[in-house]
Amino acid sequence: MEIDIPAEIAGLPLLPLAFDRQQRLVEPEQVDAVRDHLARAESTDLLVLSHGWNNDAADALQLYRQLLTNIGEQAQGPWDDREVAVVAVFWPSKRFADRDLIPGGAAELSGDVPTAVLLAEIEDLRGSFDDSSLDRLRELAPQVADSREARRGFAEAVRELVEVGDDEEVDDEIPSGFFSTDGAEMIEELGVPREEELAAVGDGGGREGGIAVVGARGPTDDAARGGAAFLGSAFAGIRSGARNALNLATYYTMKRRAGETGRGGVAPVLREVRRAAPDVRFHLAGHSFGGRLVAAAALGENDDDPALPVDSLTLLQAAFSHHGFAENYEPGKHGYFRNVVAGSRVRGPLVVTHTHNDRANTWAYPMASRLRRQRAAMFGGPSDPYGAIGSNGALKTPGAEFGELLPADGDYHFGPGEIHNLESSASIPDHGTVTGAEVANIIISVVEADYR
Repeated sequence: MEIDIPAEIAGLPLLPLAFDRQQRLVEPEQVDAVRDHLARAESTDLLVLSHGWNNDAADALQLYRQLLTNIGEQAQGPWDDREVAVVAVFWPSKRFADRDLIPGGAAELSGDVPTAVLLAEIEDLRGSFDDSSLDRLRELAPQVADSREARRGFAEAVRELVEVGDDEEVDDEIPSGFFSTDGAEMIEELGVPREEELAAVGDGGGREGGIAVVGARGPTDDAARGGAAFLGSAFAGIRSGARNALNLATYYTMKRRAGETGRGGVAPVLREVRRAAPDVRFHLAGHSFGGRLVAAAALGENDDDPALPVDSLTLLQAAFSHHGFAENYEPGKHGYFRNVVAGSRVRGPLVVTHTHNDRANTWAYPMASRLRRQRAAMFGGPSDPYGAIGSNGALKTPGAEFGELLPADGDYHFGPGEIHNLESSASIPDHGTVTGAEVANIIISVVEADYR
């Protein structure tokens, strides 16, 4: 690890598990440390946390620190009868360039993004992708605005970044045009928003719930202006199209990598730890693509041999399909994670926070839709076949109930096998703000729930 991991945060023991791009433990002895601690401390519960889109381990640690500090402050009394340890998962994620997700943040740019911005974002991917493809992208970036051949070469290098694997959800989500469209045409298409996209964003309140909608409170003038900038000046021009192509490759690769790390890395570790500590209750919680990672860990290494039943699963603005747990969301087609709920792989509650404040969770949909020719009015909303669970909750999922994220002192009554979609606009203003006292209250509630 490149950073110093504290032994505890807010009185909660912190045990790191770091994985590389091949889902291997960077330090295999970390498993021994988890197992030994559970035996020595007589732990009753193990909370496994996973970050999502983060530039480095320091960002992930900051998220863990903020969330655990709030958990510690909220749980001073109720956890006196439980011994809770925390596993902090670190995996090689990389978020896409998200300056445009800040309303007005990209509006200062006039037209296309500068070449320097594109070059800086290519360099920012070092360590997450193979250097040879990044070197090629860096070589072509200064030429893409003026040369269609450079655009074709840039597109081919971007396509090489997309990792290939056995992940039906990711494979289904990648538009065929991402690989089949002429590279120059793809970059040009991604660099020029269609008029109906801008109209849909500006319409805001008339839409069913996509990127222009700001939670239950409805869009404000500021939000509408930010939305227009999001699909307007920030995404206008050839270099912007090149950056959008790069962002799509990053998005799909990190989404796949999260699932592979969950199934191929975290799941076998949990199986090993469970053998040594059979009475400890396991609670998995993940943010963004970390939500996909922990859902994949609960699914297990393969469909016939799950790693273990976990005791709760909490998804904080998770970045995967709102049909992830669905049954027959299309005739004869179930969600990729359907067996998590259908196979009783979560003994206690499954909790999902969701809000249309979360623009990061809808970012890929308008981008990919340009290659699908999808209707703009559907972007990110419940009718979007590619909508996110962090935006809309778990849809077409039998037994799923819709409620609201409660205040920090709210009282949840979670039971065995229940699925709770919590609309969270009042407390979660954007994709990354998932460490507050209201979210801490969810974690405490699932740990304390009596469902065995």
